[in-house]
Amino acid sequence: MTPLAHSPRRCVPAQSYLEHIENVRQRAKDNAERATAYHTEESARFIRTVEAAAIYHDLGKLARIIHDGPKQAIQATSAGQSSR
Repeated sequence: MTPLAHSPRRCVPAQSYLEHIENVRQRAKDNAERATAYHTEESARFIRTVEAAAIYHDLGKLARIIHDGPKQAIQATSAGQSSR
C-alpha cells in the first residue's frame, strides 16, 4: 500500500506521501537558497534545517495510517480532518 498525502479531489489526482514530501522539500530548499542572499551566516546549515523541516512537516499523516489503518486515515484526510 502506498500512503497518500492527498486523496483525489475533482480534477486533481491523488498524491503519494513520498511524492508530496519530495515536492515540498525541493520547493523549501529552493526558497531557502534564495533567502540566503539576505542571510549571510551559515547558509548551508540554514538550508539543511529548512529541508529537514520540509521532510518532517507531514509525518503525522504516516502516524495516523499506522495507528488507524490506511482506510480510516484516507477517509479522515479526504474529509479534511487534521492528522494531529
